[in-house]
Amino acid sequence: LSFNPATNQSQLRETAQDALFELDTVAFSSASNTITDLPEGLTFELTSTNVGTPTEISFANDPSEVTGVISDLVVTLNAIVGILSEQAAAQGGTLSGDAGARELRRDLSNLTSIAIDPNAAADEPSTLADLGVSLTRDGTFEFDATRLNETLASNPDEVANLFTLGPIGLFATFDDFARNNTLSSDPGSLGGSVARYEAQIERNDERLTRIAQQQENLRERLTRDLIAAQDAVTQSQSTLDFLRLQFELNSSDSN
Repeated sequence: LSFNPATNQSQLRETAQDALFELDTVAFSSASNTITDLPEGLTFELTSTNVGTPTEISFANDPSEVTGVISDLVVTLNAIVGILSEQAAAQGGTLSGDAGARELRRDLSNLTSIAIDPNAAADEPSTLADLGVSLTRDGTFEFDATRLNETLASNPDEVANLFTLGPIGLFATFDDFARNNTLSSDPGSLGGSVARYEAQIERNDERLTRIAQQQENLRERLTRDLIAAQDAVTQSQSTLDFLRLQFELNSSDSN
C-alpha cells in the first residue's frame, strides 16, 4: 500500500505511457483514456487497442436541431418585417418613401428563392423554400416543418451542406444580406439612409446651435436697446419736470 514508483523502481513492472490514437489519420496523444478536447465536441473513452481495425464513428440525424434553427430564423425575420412595416408605413412612418427601406423590403421578398448553395444539383435543396420557409401575401414568413422533414429525409447530407460556415451556405447568405443592407457607402441601402439621416441630424444640430447663438445675440441687443430707451425716458422725464417747474414759476411771476 505504501508503494511509491519514484523511490522503489525495483517493484515497478511497467511505466505508464500516454494513450496514442488517430482521428481521421491525424495523430493524437492523451495522458488519460478519457478524451474530451476533440474537434466538434467529441468525447472518447479508450478501452482497448484496435491496431489495423479502426473504429468507424457514425452520427444519427437529429431533425429537431435543424427544425429549431429554421423556426428561430423565421421568428427573427418576422420581427424585422414587423419593424419595417411600422417604420416604413405610407402614413406616418419615419421611413416612408425611404430608398433603403424599399431595398430592404425587396431583399426580404427575394430571400426564400435565392440560392444558398449555387453549386447544388437541380434535385438538391438550395433555397430557404426547400427548407420549408415561404413568404405570405402580407410579407411575413411562415415555416412548414413537414416540408423541411421531407427534405431532410431525402437529402440529409445536402441539407447539412447548407449549414456550413464557408463562403456559401445559410450563414454566408445572411452575412451578405446584412452587409448589403447596412453598407453606409451605398445610398440605396438602409445603411446609406442611416448615414444620410445622421448627417442631416448633425446639420440640424449645427443649425440649432447657430439659431440659439443668434437668439442670444438678439436678446443682448434688445436688452441694451431697452436700457438705453429707459435711460432716454428717464432723462426726458427730468427735462419735462424742469420745464414744468419753470412754467409754474413764470406763471407765478405774471400774477
